[in-house]
Amino acid sequence: IHAMRTLPPHANLVKYIEFFYEKVGRNVTLIMEYVDGKNLKEYWEKINTQLLGDQKQILAKIHPIIKSLLQAIQFLHQNNVIHR
Repeated sequence: IHAMRTLPPHANLVKYIEFFYEKVGRNVTLIMEYVDGKNLKEYWEKINTQLLGDQKQILAKIHPIIKSLLQAIQFLHQNNVIHR
């Protein structure tokens, strides 16, 4: 939670807003920015179906997403955060 609170904003990371801790049951609830759309697996399946397995076209669609993911991970590592 500390890392999320102290990181500068980054375009490829979901924004942390707040957290709540319940002493009874010891539950932590994170409040994060809402991100609309499909998850990566759903997007991949949609693209793969639409493009009928055409690897070149699939890679052209997926490349910008992978690049964004790698930029986010690089940003985290530069700020001494390890993502798991």
